[in-house]
Amino acid sequence: MDNENKNEELLDLQPEVDGESLPESDNEAQATGSVEDETVARLASMEEEISADLLQWIPVTPLDSDEEDGESDDSELDGAVAEEMCILCGENPADKSYGENYDLCTECRKRMVKTPLSFSSILFFIIILGIGLFGWVLSATQLSTLQAVSTGYDYAQKNQLYSAVQSFSSAGSVGWKTARSAVDMYQKSGYLSGISSTVSTYFYDAEADSDTELTLADKIGKANLNAPWNKNVKKISTDYNKAMEAYEKYYAYFSEYDEQMYYGEIQVEDVPYDDLIKKLEEAKKTDKSTEGLAFINYCEWYLTSNCEKGLDLELKYMKEVQKARPDYTWLYLSQLTELFINAKDYETAEKYCKQMEETNADDYYAQYYRAMILRVQGKYDEAIKLMDAVIADYDNNGFYLAYYEAGINAFLKGDVKKATSYIQVCYDGEYLNYNTANFYALLCKVAGDNDGYKAVVEMLQGYEMDISPTVEAYMNKKITALQLFNENNGVFESNESEASEQK
Repeated sequence: MDNENKNEELLDLQPEVDGESLPESDNEAQATGSVEDETVARLASMEEEISADLLQWIPVTPLDSDEEDGESDDSELDGAVAEEMCILCGENPADKSYGENYDLCTECRKRMVKTPLSFSSILFFIIILGIGLFGWVLSATQLSTLQAVSTGYDYAQKNQLYSAVQSFSSAGSVGWKTARSAVDMYQKSGYLSGISSTVSTYFYDAEADSDTELTLADKIGKANLNAPWNKNVKKISTDYNKAMEAYEKYYAYFSEYDEQMYYGEIQVEDVPYDDLIKKLEEAKKTDKSTEGLAFINYCEWYLTSNCEKGLDLELKYMKEVQKARPDYTWLYLSQLTELFINAKDYETAEKYCKQMEETNADDYYAQYYRAMILRVQGKYDEAIKLMDAVIADYDNNGFYLAYYEAGINAFLKGDVKKATSYIQVCYDGEYLNYNTANFYALLCKVAGDNDGYKAVVEMLQGYEMDISPTVEAYMNKKITALQLFNENNGVFESNESEASEQK
């Protein structure tokens, strides 16, 4: 009889308890008495058979000397039965001296410790680890760069060109996706150097355009630039190259004189103005290209302005620039606006301010010129309020003219302390130049700050320059504040030091 049948018989024969099936009468008790005796006998017999079967499965462990003498140790027998075997070989017991949960025997542990990892295993691990790290970095980078691209497009739709350019420039690894839009933003905003850098970075370097110097990557980039979908990029890049060629060609006519004037080596009267203008006019007869005419007139305006030949001539040449290339807004809009302010034609100046904002909503020069108009009209508080808004919006960075203009208006209003707070930002920071230094020196003089004034003098002498005679003229009441700031727009006349002249 097998164990399964025996167990079934046991279940069938076991009497119910808890009073549910007890005999109801003495007769029944007597009747069942013989049955119970028979059942008990059968159970005893079956238990003996089951115990014999179970004993076959219990491992026999040799007894030690004590056990042979009849002293049995039940705890050792229990440990032998419950002993865990090595999970690798399954032959030896696990060495628990390394911890309760340690599953290896001593021999397997020795083999594992002494067996080094193969090169392929190590390489595979490194590759997997590298791929994981690269994926993590790539995902983080892509999120930030794609966000920059998205932000750039949002700015472009709002005509905020400077903000769009900044976002596109931070696009990093996906910058090539924004190349077309970025080039367009660079052209409209006047950041022409951005055009060449974008094209050379994401397409090819035009300056190395020869069969021998072009690399395979450059050739692929050049082919991509000539593709139909990059037609606008190619046009803008070509126009930029032509514009730079025209500028370099005609600026070379007087660049030597311009550099000498800049370093104070010659004076305005030493410049052969008439001869240079005549030479530029002759160039108009041979160069009929629009970019050529634009830059010829621009150079004529530049010479006329620096040689102080009059507002009417300046307006004439700058209008010709606009006529030759209306799309060169970065070349004429700002200049024409200031010229019309100087001509006291504020209505026309305001029209150009609006055009500047329509072209580039980030162009703070429109607000700067509006503050100039308010200043010459005597509306100092309004001008200061306008410049404060520009300073706050520009995050106090880069547009020093807002501080300078606010300082002028505060000074004309009679608030020297407030004017000093604006100009000191320029003087102490990255906006230090000859005008801001002299304006700060003038404010120190007016406020009686002799130490501050001497510090400016020493600083300028370190650059082999002296305080502008305009400061002394104002302190000696030879010119008024209105003459200094409204007629000269806060431009201080330069005066090189004797040390520089002796050189």
